Amino acid sequence: MTTHTDPVQPPEQDPTDLLGAVNSLSRNVVTLTQKLDVASRIAKQNRLLTGALALIVVVITVFGGWQWHRVSEAVQLNQANAVQQCENANDSRAANHVLWDFVLRLSAADEVPTEEEAANLKALRKWIGQLYAPHDCDNLSEVYPIPPPPSFEALR
Repeated sequence: MTTHTDPVQPPEQDPTDLLGAVNSLSRNVVTLTQKLDVASRIAKQNRLLTGALALIVVVITVFGGWQWHRVSEAVQLNQANAVQQCENANDSRAANHVLWDFVLRLSAADEVPTEEEAANLKALRKWIGQLYAPHDCDNLSEVYPIPPPPSFEALR
């Protein structure tokens, strides 16, 4: 057999080679068809997986939005509860202030206090006023330290 070198002109073939070429072409068509079937199945699987992934993203987004809504509601409720507790504590502070004022008036009703006792009583009233002062419920981040009690020289 001679080697064919002209790319424009097809080589001359004898009829037996033509039958082999048809068989070869037939095998190539079958192989190509099989590969196209595999590619078609892979494409279908890819479309299914893409659809499933899109569905998962939608579900996660909806669930995340729902959770975000629940968290924001909880934050609002916690804030409202904190303000209500602050207001209740202010009411309790006011009641304690009134009670201490009443107790101090009763204790001073029987006797006339000395100057030192009057000064101590004044210091005690001032401390009670600081201790039971209302807190700002609009600014819950503010810290209110407990003032130290007055030191009375007569008690030492």
